[in-house]
Amino acid sequence: MLRTHRGPQSKPTAKTGSYVLFSVGGRRLAVHVGEVGGVGPWPRTMRVPSQTPHVYAVARQDKQLIPVFDLAERLGVQIQGSAPLCLIIRQPDGLMAICVDEDVPSLTTIELSAIRPSQSSDCAVVGSFHQGDEEVPIYALDKLGLETGSEQRR
Repeated sequence: MLRTHRGPQSKPTAKTGSYVLFSVGGRRLAVHVGEVGGVGPWPRTMRVPSQTPHVYAVARQDKQLIPVFDLAERLGVQIQGSAPLCLIIRQPDGLMAICVDEDVPSLTTIELSAIRPSQSSDCAVVGSFHQGDEEVPIYALDKLGLETGSEQRR
């Protein structure tokens, strides 16, 4: 039988979540750590025809080809730095590559109570939190392909 120590009552601990912080075009973004499959140097890509908005190429990941999602184009920014990185994300249909700025992504823990619901019209933004003076949007990367007709490439 297990016994519990009945010491002074402590405050309940706050629930937290782990997020990966990265930047695209100098804009800080966050995603839940469970959506990230890895980070590495930006690989060579091969352009392919595509009807999917912002998917324009494939990249080699080990022995498989994975689609490249152009998040910078979607956000209307340019990747910063001469050595961009590849953020591998997990999608329901498999892996996808996103080119991110050369600043190495970092892992952070956020109290869930500090996350504010999204005020954005972007369906991929699920919330935000403050880091210093900056408001950092949290993206649900599995929603990146969900575009409205006006956002699709013509």
